[in-house]
Amino acid sequence: IFNFVILIYSIHLLRQELETLQYFPLYKLIACCFLFYPTLGWFLHAQATPIILLLYTLCYKSLRTNNDFKAGIYLGLLAFKPQLAIALALILIFNRRWRALLGGTLSLACC
Repeated sequence: IFNFVILIYSIHLLRQELETLQYFPLYKLIACCFLFYPTLGWFLHAQATPIILLLYTLCYKSLRTNNDFKAGIYLGLLAFKPQLAIALALILIFNRRWRALLGGTLSLACC
């Protein structure tokens, strides 16, 4: 139930940021999530997919609002699956978003 609530909250946050998702009802977007294997794997194998989606969503939303330090903190919380954070960290390095990298380093150090 907790993971399902996190999934709904992540979709809600994405709908706030992206205009095109606002044209679709929330229940249809939730149903679309179950068309992809990571969502099914979350149910079948107790994966952390909704938590990862929430962290990505919060990081994305923070980057869009130019709140880089907060985005880095969310990115650093992916320390339990570092292979998922490397690509985004490389993009942040390439774009010279040092505050995000500082936040990620601080969050990673706390973890």
